[in-house]
Amino acid sequence: IPVVLLSRAGTSGELARYNLGTTLAGGFALFLGAVMSVTLPEAIKAATPEARRSYVKGVFPAGLLFACGVIPLAWLGAPLAGYIVGKQFLAGIQVFRFLMVAQVLLTITNPIQFLLYGMGRVKLCTACDCLIAVSFWLTGIASVRLWGAPGLAFALLVCQSLAKIAFVGFVLKLVFSSIETGQRAGNMFAWSTNPTYSSSAQEPVQLPLTCIPAPGSPTPRALQ
Repeated sequence: IPVVLLSRAGTSGELARYNLGTTLAGGFALFLGAVMSVTLPEAIKAATPEARRSYVKGVFPAGLLFACGVIPLAWLGAPLAGYIVGKQFLAGIQVFRFLMVAQVLLTITNPIQFLLYGMGRVKLCTACDCLIAVSFWLTGIASVRLWGAPGLAFALLVCQSLAKIAFVGFVLKLVFSSIETGQRAGNMFAWSTNPTYSSSAQEPVQLPLTCIPAPGSPTPRALQ
């Protein structure tokens, strides 16, 4: 999509600028591929609610810590690329920054989204990718005309991040809502076996005395 949009805009210089930024961000793309190759099998294997919660608690905090540490360093250290790989890459630094943030955020969101494969909801992953492609195409047309290659990279960052964050929130809700559902089911079972059971920390629920026949009195027909 970026190549098509930049080519149609007739700005060959901006296309070269975008390619420079993509080259600089290539290391983060390789790291993302390594993370996905490790987390995808683990996410598919997490077939129970307990396994999914354990998977999220291990992967999600690690991804957040990685992002908080890497994004500021890479963003501020981007100008050093001119001294390391050549001054010709300085033109693509702004593109690199946006693409780098997009790649790092994917290391957080993709491992969580992979849980949908184990839940049998693969079509939701496809829907998320289609949503990103359509929104990126629509916003990218205007972004290229207004801001060139950096604007296109920023459009990709915004469209991709918003869609992924929304889907991750949905997945986390599915994973952790099973705790509340299980507690409700347990409370209903306990109440069905003991009508005086109360799930709160208050005193047990007492039945009205009018419902309990006095000793020696005939049993009402409603209670027979």
